[in-house]
Amino acid sequence: MVKGADNSRVCSATQAARLLDAQKDRDTDIFARTNFGAENMGFSTTVWEWYGQDEYKRVLAVGEAIDALGFLALDAQAQQATIPDCAACEAWSMAMLPLEALLATCASALPDEVRAGLQNLWGQCNGLSEAAFHCGDRGIFEHEQWQLLREAAGQLLALMEEVQLRPFLEELRVDCRGKVYGLKP
Repeated sequence: MVKGADNSRVCSATQAARLLDAQKDRDTDIFARTNFGAENMGFSTTVWEWYGQDEYKRVLAVGEAIDALGFLALDAQAQQATIPDCAACEAWSMAMLPLEALLATCASALPDEVRAGLQNLWGQCNGLSEAAFHCGDRGIFEHEQWQLLREAAGQLLALMEEVQLRPFLEELRVDCRGKVYGLKP
């Protein structure tokens, strides 16, 4: 046995413990900065509970769905300005598929109102007519069916307490992506 080998193992274990403690402190800090009390037991509290329980896929799905809903809630002009290419293809991949992903990842754990709202909006997205969802047509967002999507998305953003979560979404997404996909910060 090499003299000092035990010391290097102890040192490595100590370093690993410090890293874990630092990560735990960082996670606790993110949670503490929300300043939630018992009076704020809504959807945002559920998201923080998931984060605290290491349900990173759920938290990541929520963050991506909130961004998707944010796009769907925009007015037609803002939607057109946001999409650089085929409006239908881009809207489908960036704003509609994240809704399906949230339902697939969290459906049974979502509050009833949120789940029902998401299922309704997902159904509306799938039910868009050819005129409202036509490849290559940059004017699709002007169709009246899109206004119904905007209203439903706005209601869901309120139910999901987007205002409370928005200041932390990017940091949560980065952290959760790292943990879900094994990426280092």
